[in-house]
Amino acid sequence: MRPGGRFAGYDWALLDAFDPGDEEHLRIKHGIEQGNGIAALRPTSDILDCLRDVGFEIEASGNRAATGDPSSPWYGPLTSGFSPTGFRNSRAGAFLSRMLIRLLEAVRLAPPGTRTVHDVLRLAQWSLVDGGRRGIFTPSFFWVARKPG
Repeated sequence: MRPGGRFAGYDWALLDAFDPGDEEHLRIKHGIEQGNGIAALRPTSDILDCLRDVGFEIEASGNRAATGDPSSPWYGPLTSGFSPTGFRNSRAGAFLSRMLIRLLEAVRLAPPGTRTVHDVLRLAQWSLVDGGRRGIFTPSFFWVARKPG
């Protein structure tokens, strides 16, 4: 990158409200990591520190998910409620889809392991919703860094 060049990105990140000493926060963090195949979620401060450590200057950063309409949070489509996706995202919907997948696996219309994938994706869904509701996680930490020179 040439001196003066800008580098921008979005990251999934833990917000300042995340408390590594809180067991519930850790459960949510691990659920997001496991359910989405993430090695380790990092706090926003770590992301910015890494950029600085390799020589970038931070020009802007922030949680873009927080700038949206509060009545329609980023995790809204993953929740149950009165919407076309509401039932399928509910616990009852999860149970019924799991039972259907179990049947499909038993009659060999779905490959072995389909139910396991379903369970991992549900863990991801519920953990993302919990992290969003508690304000400890964002899928939209935006930053702009510049190479000095």
